[in-house]
Amino acid sequence: MNPAAPGPVLADADRSQLVHLEECMWRAETRFDLAFMERTLAPDFFEFGRSGRAWTREQILDMAGRRIDAVLPLPNLQVRLLDADTAQLTYDSEVSFDGVVEHAHRSSIWSRTAGGWVLRFHQGTPFQRSADALARWHRVVQARDARGLADLLADDVVFHSPVVHRPQVGKAVTTMYLSAALQVFGNASFRYVREVVGERDAVLEFETAIDGLVVNGVDMIAWTADDRITSFKVMVRPLKAINLIHQKMAALLQAAP
Repeated sequence: MNPAAPGPVLADADRSQLVHLEECMWRAETRFDLAFMERTLAPDFFEFGRSGRAWTREQILDMAGRRIDAVLPLPNLQVRLLDADTAQLTYDSEVSFDGVVEHAHRSSIWSRTAGGWVLRFHQGTPFQRSADALARWHRVVQARDARGLADLLADDVVFHSPVVHRPQVGKAVTTMYLSAALQVFGNASFRYVREVVGERDAVLEFETAIDGLVVNGVDMIAWTADDRITSFKVMVRPLKAINLIHQKMAALLQAAP
């Protein structure tokens, strides 16, 4: 009995291009660029929106420009090939409208053509996210602004560093460590690639590149009923990355006032 033939493999360049194109749908400068959208939407494109409304290509192209306040990189983004020339992207969207944050599970179907990838179909399914603390942490990461930690961390929060054996207890020291981490980890390559979310805790897998070194890691976060983070644990691989991060974190912490 012959083993099943392996399925098509998505090239890194194609994955990067698809992620870029999907994120362009959430950036006002490209989303409302008519020439870009005409190139990107397939002639038979249609969408089932978060509200349940069906949208045609023509209706999408006719939409008036507006601000888009969406979390990027796209949370929980996954890319897979359905066949050699068809890809599906799934992710969760977090978009603010007049101060109200709306969440949706998203799915997009892209087709490869002679002129490049085009979007054939999109669907958004709304969901309620109980973890407001997690949404606020995503906003801190997106903005790379540690000031958002002031109202997010509990007074007795415990931080578990990947390079310090002893847990660091208290809001002040945790703020210091996370502020340094935002500088060390928080470059343009940083993205969360997977999230497992419970009622009051979450495990977030991330990828980034530091000085050309690809770093994989996990943030393990727990919070209270009033959405204050009580525990933050960071785990990192490979060993070379831990050594590099230790050097960079130590330099920042020593320079802190």
